[in-house]
Amino acid sequence: MKPRESARTLLARHDIRPSRRLGQSFLTQPGVAERIARAAQIPPDGSVVEIGPGLGILTRALAPLARRVAAIEVDQRLARVLRAEGDLSPNVEVIEADALDVDYDALAGRLGGPVSVVANLPYAISTPLLFRLLESRHAIRRWVLMLQREVGARLAAGPGTREYGALSVPIQMFADVKRLFTVDPANFHPRPEVASVVLRFDLREAPRFPIEDPGVFARVVRESFGRRRKTLSNALAALVAEAGPAPFAAAGIDPRRRGETLSLAEFAGLANAFARDGARGEPEQAPRLRG
Repeated sequence: MKPRESARTLLARHDIRPSRRLGQSFLTQPGVAERIARAAQIPPDGSVVEIGPGLGILTRALAPLARRVAAIEVDQRLARVLRAEGDLSPNVEVIEADALDVDYDALAGRLGGPVSVVANLPYAISTPLLFRLLESRHAIRRWVLMLQREVGARLAAGPGTREYGALSVPIQMFADVKRLFTVDPANFHPRPEVASVVLRFDLREAPRFPIEDPGVFARVVRESFGRRRKTLSNALAALVAEAGPAPFAAAGIDPRRRGETLSLAEFAGLANAFARDGARGEPEQAPRLRG
């Protein structure tokens, strides 16, 4: 990529139109890319997995800071452009793959140990990819992710807020989430309709509070927020039918409360109480949350 060549010009020269299906919107400002790269706080001997390098602007900012960079790109057209014109350093490897299918534990091992993940995530895959990365937390020390501002708000939200929900609880159970800065739509091509936010997630190997059955925990969280205006006794009616109402008393939680009022500790305690009384989990849908 020529130093002053715009993303629009480069894409046109290769006859590439950004894919709406893939949610492609390319960062165009090197200063923003450098700020994101610095936020990852990569140790001198550390390696990075970048998801969705696009035209390589963030890749080029990461390369001088890391021992190795593995850039995962699902779009074969962009991978070819990156290799041909990305002006990439020798320590950068472009991997053509769907980020949802990558074995991050194996990749981290090949890169020499725990890695950092840096990405500009499209909305369409942000939630499933977050859980995919969470499953590989033993191989990943930190994420620095740029997401749509609304998604970022949900990830960092606390109990009692409108944004607090089924995504906030499991992520915060295993990560310290810090909102860093917002990025205006003018910094992208094509220009997205909403602003973006950059967050840093410092991963914990063990849950913040003990979780006895990951499947039951996932189910309690999902069903608690599935009917936000319902009391817990109504929202968790199916679980109560399996285990009875005793788990509420065992966890010290008034069943008349609503799910959005529960803290992380209370969610863990309630899920553990339901698990002890025989509630069934959802192993196929639940991320592996054991410590």
